[in-house]
Amino acid sequence: MFKPQPVLFKLITVSLFIIVCQKSLLYSQGNLKGKVIDDNQEALAYANVLLLNSIDSSLIRGELTDDGGNYTFESVDQGSYLISSSYLGYSDYYSEIIKISNNQDLRMDDIILSEGVSLDEVQVVAKKALFEQKIDRLVVNVASSLTSAGGTALEVLEKSPGVIVNRQSNNISLVGKDGLSVMINGKLTYQPVESIIQMLEGMPSDNIESIEIITTPPANFDAEGNAGFINIILKERTDMGLNGNWSASVGYGRGETASANLGLNYRKDKLNIFYNYSYTRMAQEQFFYNYRKVEFENTITESEIST
Repeated sequence: MFKPQPVLFKLITVSLFIIVCQKSLLYSQGNLKGKVIDDNQEALAYANVLLLNSIDSSLIRGELTDDGGNYTFESVDQGSYLISSSYLGYSDYYSEIIKISNNQDLRMDDIILSEGVSLDEVQVVAKKALFEQKIDRLVVNVASSLTSAGGTALEVLEKSPGVIVNRQSNNISLVGKDGLSVMINGKLTYQPVESIIQMLEGMPSDNIESIEIITTPPANFDAEGNAGFINIILKERTDMGLNGNWSASVGYGRGETASANLGLNYRKDKLNIFYNYSYTRMAQEQFFYNYRKVEFENTITESEIST
């Protein structure tokens, strides 16, 4: 009679254990589905929907709604989450805590986004549509949005379809992909993402005419934009000579925050030179707690570490 060799038996045991673990991990995930609509029950296409960690609100994943306003988060690990949604011209939405159980398909209640400006504050003016879908890009006509006035370029970018700005990690992604390139008036910035975020945070949204979101760039575009391009089109300036703007803000949460921005622009005929300087200081408190309990041969060892 054939008897398995010890080494072969161990390999078979390990392989079976790995397969069991993989199946266990597979069945500890679930799917999360929902729909984004407005106050009139109309579907909102191209709305940003973010899946956040319920503990620290850190970004887990981002999705974009389809033409019917639907979104899906597939293969979500078991745990507790929050959902955030934003759309240009509408107030942001944050859900209550959502718990995902083993192998669960969860259908969320419709996310209802309300317009940021009431109708009696609106004057009827002929303007471009807020979104224009072209062959290779989606154009967001920022100048057509009443609620973008008074904000910053970064706030407008955060509400643009498919664009996810993670201020904690200083990262900008497009449709869930990192490595995009940012252009201003069709010219690449060639700056680190951190500098781009600071620059946009100090740029008034009133200066922006439109934002072009290019997911399938033409062949003549630089190849370094692996995830696509974001082209920020600034409004034409008719004023000549030197002009500028500055802003400053302070705040206090778990630590003090302060920021300042200086922008200078010189224009003469076809020559246009602009300079932007931003400074941000953030002091945040962090608390770490670690508890460990080890049981071995009827002996229990416990330890606590907090900083």
